[in-house]
Formats: sequence, structure tokens, C-alpha cells
Amino acid sequence: MRWLTLIAAMTAVLAASAAAQPSNKTGLTLELWCMSDHEDDKVACSHYLVGVADGLTAARAFGKSTLCMDANRPLSPEELRRAFLGWLAEHPEFRERPAANDAVGALLAAFPCSP
Repeated sequence: MRWLTLIAAMTAVLAASAAAQPSNKTGLTLELWCMSDHEDDKVACSHYLVGVADGLTAARAFGKSTLCMDANRPLSPEELRRAFLGWLAEHPEFRERPAANDAVGALLAAFPCSP
């Protein structure tokens, strides 16, 4: 039984370290997902942008983000998608940057805090 526990723990550690590897997704990758007619791509786009928005919202709680969204009216994945695609259309030179950089830039530009 101890071996089974040890194997399970080692598997969890290896899986976590694999998940922590930097992503090779670019702004173009995310743009293609967000513009796709395929359901899997649409889901990937939505989940990616919702994850970035959640991370920025959490960072705001610690004073580390300038993203401001109304907590009483959460944004839909479609609103996040439109904000990202609109920002990337205005900044096509950023398509080859990491997707996370572009997603953060787009959301911060679309939902800034009032001065």
C-alpha cells in the first residue's frame, strides 16, 4: 500500500511539473481558436481567456493588476473573445508573442480601472 501511495505522489509531482512548462502558444494560436467554427477551438479560446481574466482579477485583490471588471456583472466568454480579437486586430505586430502576453494586454486595454 505504501508503494501505491508513493507512486501516486510521484505521478502527481511529475504531472504538475509538466503542466508548469512554458506554453508555446502565440497570439496567433489564440486568435485562430477564437475565430474558429470548431467547438473544441471555441472552448479552448473561452477557457484560455476566462483563465487569464480570473488570474488578473485575483492579482487585483493583491494590488498587482489594473484590470477592473464589475463583480456584479461578470463578463461572458464572448465579451472576452471580442475584446481579445478587437485588440489583436489593432495590434497585428503582436501575433507572434506568447498568447498570455496578448490576452493580458487585450483585457487590460478593454477593461481598465477608472482614474
